[in-house]
Amino acid sequence: MVIGSSEIGPTVGGSSSRSVVWARLSLTRRFVVAALPVLLLGTMLVGFWVADRVKRGIAQSSAASVALYLDSVIAPLAQGLDRSDAIVPEHAADLDRQLAPLIGKSITSLKIWRLDNSVAYSTRKGIVGQKFTPTAKFLQAARGQIAAEFEGAPHEGDRPRDEFELEIYAPVFALGTDRVIAVAEVYAIRHALGAELRRALLATWLTIGSIGAGMLAALTAIVRGGSRTIETQERRLHTQVHELETLLDQNRELRERVQRARQRSAQLNESMLRGIGSDLHDGPAQLIGLSLLLLDSDQTERVRAALRQALKDIRTISGGLVMPEIAHSPLDQVVAQAVRFHEIHTGTKVAVQSRDEGTEVPIPLKVCAFRVVQEGLSNAFHHARGRGQRVELSSAKHLIRISISDEGPDVSEALASARGTSLGLVGLRDRVETLGGDFQSGSNGLGYTICAEFDLRKVKRIVDADL
Repeated sequence: MVIGSSEIGPTVGGSSSRSVVWARLSLTRRFVVAALPVLLLGTMLVGFWVADRVKRGIAQSSAASVALYLDSVIAPLAQGLDRSDAIVPEHAADLDRQLAPLIGKSITSLKIWRLDNSVAYSTRKGIVGQKFTPTAKFLQAARGQIAAEFEGAPHEGDRPRDEFELEIYAPVFALGTDRVIAVAEVYAIRHALGAELRRALLATWLTIGSIGAGMLAALTAIVRGGSRTIETQERRLHTQVHELETLLDQNRELRERVQRARQRSAQLNESMLRGIGSDLHDGPAQLIGLSLLLLDSDQTERVRAALRQALKDIRTISGGLVMPEIAHSPLDQVVAQAVRFHEIHTGTKVAVQSRDEGTEVPIPLKVCAFRVVQEGLSNAFHHARGRGQRVELSSAKHLIRISISDEGPDVSEALASARGTSLGLVGLRDRVETLGGDFQSGSNGLGYTICAEFDLRKVKRIVDADL
């Protein structure tokens, strides 16, 4: 047998669409959708049970009232039925007079049964003396108990059931004893009890419905509160996960940048050592060698001049390798020391603008700041002859920014490119990026500017990781 796609497609699609709709519902709406049928079914079951108990209660209450009337009015006129087949004519006439005002108003008929199932008296005279099959309620009354039910099954020969609503069976006792001598059967008229029953049922359903609605509202409010708490926690969790992912990406990028910086640092250190060796060989070493030759020719003054120049070159070279003690100095003082050394060695002036809030920074960042200012000012001195040298320091919250600029002649793109790839600037870039900072350099229109920015939080994480 071949099953076409049209036979199963709607089922699968419908199930999938229902799943999608259900997944889009909030927790509160899911609860309402799931709980409402259960609550309605439970409310209906309880309502029907309570309504049945109310009907039975009204039936028993009405039956007790009728039984009291029968016991006080009817029973004295039905005495002797344990010895006779019928009520004496005088007593039957009295019963007719007693029941005449009630017929058609509160009851439709009344029968008095002998215990052998024969009718001893009836407001319908045509059935007196007849026998009928006993009902369960009749047998219950014959045992001395009051029995009543709405829409009960009538005896054979009775009127249609829609002419009565409550059927009552009450035992008739011999005066002064608890011996049952007959059974009285009364059919109460519908309108006599219908209004009371409807009011009782309406009150019952309203009460149960109100309780059910209140329960649903209370539970919905509880679920809504829990749903809001869960949604708030989910949003916080998503935010924390996003922040964590961002931090992981930043840490990954920092690790890569640090690794590249360390590789370049090793190359730069080697180049720097070769440069220092070359400077020492071509400068002080040559001067010292010349001095030795001059000593042989006894030219003392020229020897002194050569040694002084060699000493000056050695101090110049070593001055760039040694920095002052900065471990316990604030960041603004570290920058000021670098500026002061530059002014002493070059004889130029540097404008300084500091907006430091006294932020505490790690020692590696202080060293980096010192080198940035030192190299930046050296770059300004060599390419701009020290004109317009300016150092700016700003620190606010977690951001630290250091910039060094000059106002030398217009710098061409070729010169800017040469500066950007020079040994000093490349080393500075590596220093800055090793600490997770950003390094920028370029023409400012009048001269050249280099800028280093640091996020103190990143710097501390990197320093702590290295430790």
